[in-house]
Amino acid sequence: MNNELDNFLGLLKGNKVMDAGCGTGRDTQYLFNNSCNVIGVDISEKMLAIARNNRKNCIFVQSDLRKLDFEQNSFDGIWCSAVMPHYEDFEINQILKSLKKNLKSNGVLFISFKIGNGLHIDTTYSSPRKMYYHTIKNCESFLIKNGFKIITKDTFNERDRYGKNYRDINYLTLYCTLNNDLNCTQQCI
Repeated sequence: MNNELDNFLGLLKGNKVMDAGCGTGRDTQYLFNNSCNVIGVDISEKMLAIARNNRKNCIFVQSDLRKLDFEQNSFDGIWCSAVMPHYEDFEINQILKSLKKNLKSNGVLFISFKIGNGLHIDTTYSSPRKMYYHTIKNCESFLIKNGFKIITKDTFNERDRYGKNYRDINYLTLYCTLNNDLNCTQQCI
């Protein structure tokens, strides 16, 4: 993910960043090490306990991404990697509305999705997990409907990128800004 992180860093206009769905804080640490004033946010206290234990120089906050309680328009960038597959469609819309409220008007959102269709049970973890896959068109629709403008998008296969011991899963990565065009009725609805 360093390639995506470095691209994200290059797009930022400031250094205040949220790592939305930070898990154990791996990406939070990378952003911190690259001069970001970063806050890692996750719903899971268990994941945050690991993050706080392993990354003592970073700030972590427990919060539901659907109901973030930060000052509006306060982040120059929001990094949201490997989070959306955990949520159903209606929850994705709630999360995007919440992220939008927290992003500055010239801010950047990085977000990723697993490409496919519907619910999959991932058995590669210690206990099976529900994962929601989406078509590229649906992912783009989520973002546009919630007031984001897609700057660039890319796809990659986990096994092709990281090696034969990884899963054969395709990902969509997108960099977005807020769609500040007041005449975006057709595009945003």
